[in-house]
Amino acid sequence: MHLKMNLIIVLVLLALSSIVLFAQTAADDPVIKDLQQQKAQVLEKMKAIPQEGATQEDLDRYDELKAQYDQLDAQIEARIGELDAEAAKRRGAANNYNQGNDYYKDGKYSEAIESYKKAIEFDNTDYRFFKNLGQAYYRNKQYDQAVDAMRDGLRLNPEESSMYLVMGQSQAKMKKYDDAIFSYDQAIKIDQTYASAWLGKGNAYMAKKDYSEAEAALKEATTYDTRSSSAFYNLGVAQAEQGKITAA
Repeated sequence: MHLKMNLIIVLVLLALSSIVLFAQTAADDPVIKDLQQQKAQVLEKMKAIPQEGATQEDLDRYDELKAQYDQLDAQIEARIGELDAEAAKRRGAANNYNQGNDYYKDGKYSEAIESYKKAIEFDNTDYRFFKNLGQAYYRNKQYDQAVDAMRDGLRLNPEESSMYLVMGQSQAKMKKYDDAIFSYDQAIKIDQTYASAWLGKGNAYMAKKDYSEAEAALKEATTYDTRSSSAFYNLGVAQAEQGKITAA
């Protein structure tokens, strides 16, 4: 009778605990699914134990299975805790990222920087946080920090050409023209039609007084952006510096 009552109580309580656990987390989490399947298998074994005339071996087997079930329950609770913590981190990251975007739109770049940095503290795996941080640094004339932020972002997403662009622009502001040209070239490798990168490259060559290379880059800029007045103007200057007045 003791075993029978235990089984009835356990089966009811364990079924209820499973419902509560699933209500607290995503039902499609693969780890929890696997643990729930294991729990179901253990429960079936518990049901198979005779409820009448149980031997000492049956009692020992029951206690062993109950311990396994409790252990699986503990693992599920731990996993739920992990999921809750991850969800909290995502919320914190998103809230600070969105706050940073609002600051950025209002021209409050120092405040935007702090918000993006907090977002990264919550989640350092999203390249967008570093990208926007770099843009805020650039707008705040903190060019070294802008380069560092873009490098961090590019480690996460090396195909994001706009981060190479801002890196190049920051390097050009620091008169590191060779570095800037390299960054612009990386952007162009990703997107051959990236007019802003061609323009930046042409302007960097202009600063180096390499007017032939500047002309070549600026021609590409005007090809891919036919409305860029600065590209056309600088192209004319580059050609004039080479004595190509008629070409300007």
